[in-house]
Amino acid sequence: MDAEDDTEDWKCAFVTFAHATAHVVSIAISGSPPQNDIDGNSWILLSREHFFICNSHIAETFEPIKCGLFCFGLGQLLEQYGIESSSEWYAKAKQIAQITGSQLILAQASLKFNGTVDVGCSDAFGSTYQVFAHIPGRKMKY
Repeated sequence: MDAEDDTEDWKCAFVTFAHATAHVVSIAISGSPPQNDIDGNSWILLSREHFFICNSHIAETFEPIKCGLFCFGLGQLLEQYGIESSSEWYAKAKQIAQITGSQLILAQASLKFNGTVDVGCSDAFGSTYQVFAHIPGRKMKY
């Protein structure tokens, strides 16, 4: 994810690998594959050929926010298996979410990494709120 430049080939490889990883994470956590992708489209089951295809259509589906989702998914998978380095992936997801402005990923990653959520939210009327939550029984990290 720290590619020096985001070439079309890199974007295609990332999109395909992230999609396959999301499939595995979903099965490991819930027992079934996702029904929809992050954009609400029906889930596409990848075949072997998908890993050898690179075109502008695939590359155009890349969005930097999806790097945060990918890191969060890896954190979930590692946490599912009790692997301690899951917190490193949650921290990376949190960092990417801060850069990309994804409040949802920031909140989820913060909750998993710190045991707390402390993010600002705005409503449709322009009011701003600070949201704070804590998982009971989980040690807070600072």
